[in-house]
Amino acid sequence: MIWDHSKLFEKASVYFQRANTLNRDTEDYPLQLTLGFELLARAALAKVHPVLLADPQSGDNLLYAFGFQGKSPPKSVPIKTVLHRLTVTMEGFGDNDFKFATSLLEMRNAELHSADSPFETFKPAPWLPQLMHISKGLCESLGKSLEDLLGSDEASAAEELIGSLEERLKKESFDLVSKHKREFEALEVEERLKLVKKGKQSARISIDFPDKIVTCPACGTEAALKGRVIRFLEPKATEEGIEERAVTMPQALECFACKLHLSEHGHLFHQGMGEQFTSEKLVDPKDYFGIEFDPAEYFEADYGND
Repeated sequence: MIWDHSKLFEKASVYFQRANTLNRDTEDYPLQLTLGFELLARAALAKVHPVLLADPQSGDNLLYAFGFQGKSPPKSVPIKTVLHRLTVTMEGFGDNDFKFATSLLEMRNAELHSADSPFETFKPAPWLPQLMHISKGLCESLGKSLEDLLGSDEASAAEELIGSLEERLKKESFDLVSKHKREFEALEVEERLKLVKKGKQSARISIDFPDKIVTCPACGTEAALKGRVIRFLEPKATEEGIEERAVTMPQALECFACKLHLSEHGHLFHQGMGEQFTSEKLVDPKDYFGIEFDPAEYFEADYGND
């Protein structure tokens, strides 16, 4: 049956995990996520009863939901109807979830069915925690977990994203930034300039793969954004070597000028720095493939030069 909740969940997992193999900066990443999210929502409704996915405009659809073959292929209800029915049938899926999911899937539809390209400029960072929060609830209604949907590494990252939605973290983040901004601006100009110069140097020295340099939200100078690798993407061969690419979850920010330290992903999320990013580094092919190269094995000494 096309409305079997187990098969719908399995298909949703394929799309979610396909998305997770992609560079987070590409428009294909949110597209694959939203394709998987629709299937997950349909699976959750089908778990209540498959007939809830049947378009009631044809009796054949209702017959199919109860195991009888009608004269025409079964037709499903639109996704907006699915989401509306989930507000009634699923505990914890409220009006705000309905509005969020509807707006996200409307963008997906515009991407697929019109000349618009909303995902070209639409970054996943602001909405990804909410998407994972709703997806977790949908999984639980199916007796599943985020790990079943995403795999263990991505599920751990998703839980971290969900945790960033806490209001406590928002307040802590803005309080910390305001405090360090006030203290930094209270210093004499010459002292600030010295700290900025020294801070830039220290930040650049402190970073290593997969970290990166960002702008401190308190003093505006360069700061180190520390990250944790979630997964490695397919490497690329370039003229300079093998380019390793990794999806990185921001973990902490360290500013060596104003001494701001944001130690949780939720703090970074509320400062607009919570977006997963792709880190890159070049690796010598010999090191990447573990090749031990001894020139003496390949080149003979020039005759008469000993």
